Amino acid sequence: MGKLLPMISTADLGKLAVIRWVDAKEIGVGWHDQEEIDSNGCVWIISVGWVTGLTVLEVKISADIAVDPGDDEVGRSQAIPINCVASVNFLGEKKDYNRHEYNKS
Repeated sequence: MGKLLPMISTADLGKLAVIRWVDAKEIGVGWHDQEEIDSNGCVWIISVGWVTGLTVLEVKISADIAVDPGDDEVGRSQAIPINCVASVNFLGEKKDYNRHEYNKS
């Protein structure tokens, strides 16, 4: 698949990332005057998680990963639209966080 954005590619799967992105914001139900519309805008978001998936449409991250390296379940996951991503900073890879140190008991 290669690079989808200059800052992220399939080679980044499994890395811990800080993703800065912009999300839509609904102004509310009903009618609104132009001043209210102009004073509202999109919301900047910072999300942190392990990169668990990447497609042409989205980057998927998970906040929680299992300690057991044989367990591929993840928790608190989200899909971020790829075109909403402004920047990605990597904090490390799974191997940098030695999960084998932890005792299962």
